[in-house]
Amino acid sequence: MNPHPNIVEIIGVPGVGKSSVFKELCNEWNSKQKWTHLDALINQGKTKSNGFINQSINLIKRFLKVKKHQSFEINKGIQYAHNNEVLSQFFWQHLSNTEFEANADPALRFRSAFFLYRDFCRYQAIHDNANGIPCIMDEGFLQKSFLVHKDKKIIEAVLDDYLSLIQLPKAVIWVHVRPIHIILDRIKMRKKRIASHIDLGDEMLKIETKKWMRLIKLLIKKVEQKGVRIYKIDGRDSIENNVKKVKSILSSLS
Repeated sequence: MNPHPNIVEIIGVPGVGKSSVFKELCNEWNSKQKWTHLDALINQGKTKSNGFINQSINLIKRFLKVKKHQSFEINKGIQYAHNNEVLSQFFWQHLSNTEFEANADPALRFRSAFFLYRDFCRYQAIHDNANGIPCIMDEGFLQKSFLVHKDKKIIEAVLDDYLSLIQLPKAVIWVHVRPIHIILDRIKMRKKRIASHIDLGDEMLKIETKKWMRLIKLLIKKVEQKGVRIYKIDGRDSIENNVKKVKSILSSLS
């Protein structure tokens, strides 16, 4: 069996720029790096005879800014669920808890279930292929909208159970922006909003963002207490500078 993978997860309130940092990290990755990401792991598993062709295709896609799609095996999710039955049961029970706003709408509940199964596939793919190398990922188990709630005590109670069941990362890159108006401006400038932000006016968007801030703050506190390394970077800084910082962090973890 492969060594336990050193997952490094990027988290932050929606709108702080974590996805932009992650995408640029993946674009700048090459085989000389002492860290990896999921697409790189999948590509490494393909036959080396197609290496030059795959590299050429990837270069063309980067030039044309074609969006990449992770092509992991769908059955890996089943394998992960079988290997983590208690966690799988927790997810079913939690998604049925309509006290959490994201679960009250059946459509959003199905959406959450879809992305959870995708996560199962991703985590199993990393487990099978990373060989202990630090693997950067975004939208992992720590970045889940169904954990958002207005009541801090309820969030804390759920997180205590949740964090005892999930595979905690070795480190967390926390993309942080303190002034809420900057986050709100970025969200409103997006071409596509996340599901929980659709049709929200300015005031409701502010309330939702504050809920996310509360959740991320609690997550950081609790995972740090469990020995997870926390690296905080300023989301107001340029993507280029933040990518350099994250690269340095990843190199130090290898």
